[in-house]
Amino acid sequence: MTFLHFNAKSPTAVPHGNLKSSNVLLDENDTPLVSDYGLSSIISSSAAIQRMVVYRSPEYQHHRKVSKKSDVWSYGALLLEFLTGKPSCLSYPGRDSGIDLCNWVHRAVREEWTAEIFDTEITEHGRACQEMLALLQVALNCCEKSAEKRPEMADVMRSVEAIADREKGEGDDESSEDDLSSSSRIFQFINLAHQSKRNQPIHLS
Repeated sequence: MTFLHFNAKSPTAVPHGNLKSSNVLLDENDTPLVSDYGLSSIISSSAAIQRMVVYRSPEYQHHRKVSKKSDVWSYGALLLEFLTGKPSCLSYPGRDSGIDLCNWVHRAVREEWTAEIFDTEITEHGRACQEMLALLQVALNCCEKSAEKRPEMADVMRSVEAIADREKGEGDDESSEDDLSSSSRIFQFINLAHQSKRNQPIHLS
């Protein structure tokens, strides 16, 4: 995502536009890969509005505008889906079980029942709790209703990698997987519990 944002041709362009959990795949090394890139260039504008995640962002709902920061909002919503273990209405449109996670989590934080946010199958790994809280803060920053208040994607990447490096440092005595990139480690950390309760992640051959 950072690469797409860095190489965007226009400052007003939306580099991806449809970031959601069903578009994140894992290769044979568990490296996350993002699919559906360039979808807006091959479908009509009316179809894009109906199908693409950025058109559900607060700025489109209120001002009919999207930008790079709409992708950042989508990324935050994706992190919330991983952290909570709850189905997002963005990833599963049309399903009654889908939740508006951005609003739900903001309400949880505001009403001080933050502990209930996290997927219990992840919280069983006690030493990960501090990393989960840090990642939650990153997600909330990305999901700010005001696009101007959201961080740039490069800043998000640095924050996530710092959390991943911290988590790895605490577990050095238990793991020898030093060749994994920071982004892969944080994705595996989040994905750890979900493999046992949901369908296995898609691995590319």
